Amino acid sequence: MSILDKKLIDEIVLAKNCKEFEYQKLLLTSRSLNVRKALAKNPYLDTTIANKLLFDPSLNVSYRASKNKNCTIKREFKAKDLENKCVICEIDELKLNCQQCKF
Repeated sequence: MSILDKKLIDEIVLAKNCKEFEYQKLLLTSRSLNVRKALAKNPYLDTTIANKLLFDPSLNVSYRASKNKNCTIKREFKAKDLENKCVICEIDELKLNCQQCKF
């Protein structure tokens, strides 16, 4: 992703910081894995939402959810999955530029 559009930027910012369950529930269904990944990192994430994100189809999202203190379910990840730099990437979603990644 090289240039983010304003709507996506707004969704990522909201996902990173929102405390309201209804917004989190809405962001949970975002088509953007970067919005869901930002949501998974949210320190105010509702436990129910965190536990759902743990089983997101994207390993990038589910791995981040597993690291959230509000996630109450444990999940094992295969070592080979964690070798993928995209899965364990810690770059802020607003600064992410996958095309120029050096990993």
